[in-house]
Amino acid sequence: VVRMPFDNGKYKVRRAVHEDALVLLECAISGFLNACLHAQALKLKRSDAQEFLRWIIQRSLNAPYSVMILDKATGKLAGFRLYSVSHRDISDDFEPFELDCESLSKNMQILGNILDKQKNMIWTLCPRAEKILRQEITFVDPKFQRQGIASHLVNLLNISCL
Repeated sequence: VVRMPFDNGKYKVRRAVHEDALVLLECAISGFLNACLHAQALKLKRSDAQEFLRWIIQRSLNAPYSVMILDKATGKLAGFRLYSVSHRDISDDFEPFELDCESLSKNMQILGNILDKQKNMIWTLCPRAEKILRQEITFVDPKFQRQGIASHLVNLLNISCL
C-alpha cells in the first residue's frame, strides 16, 4: 500500500484496485451520473451508462494510478479519481472487454463520441507522444463535498508508479 498525504484524521487515501470495481461502479452510476452535466443534458439513465462506466472503471484499474478517498468513520467512498494509460497505437491499449458501442443507447453513443473526440485531440497536440496517462473520472460524493477532497484528488498522483 502506497502512503499518500491528506490524512486529516477523517479520511484514508489509497490506490484503487480491481476488488473496488463494484463500489466504484455503484458510486459512478448513482452519483457521477447525477453530477455530470453531459449526462444530465442527455438524460442518461443507469441502464444507459452502466456498461460504459464499467468499461472505464475496469480499464482504469488495470493501471496503478487510480485513487480512492474513504471516510474513516464509516468506510464509505467519499471520492475517487480514475486514470488509464492510452497509446497512440490503440492496439497496445488494455481493453477489459469488448464494449459493444452499437448496443448503447443513442444518447450514450453521443456522449461516448464527445469523449472520444476530446481524448483523441491529444495526439495532434502532442505529435511525439506515444503513451499518455489519461484522467478518466474524478468524483466526490455530494455528502463529502466542500472539504478539500476534490482539490486533493486533482493534485494527487502516485508518481512513484510512473
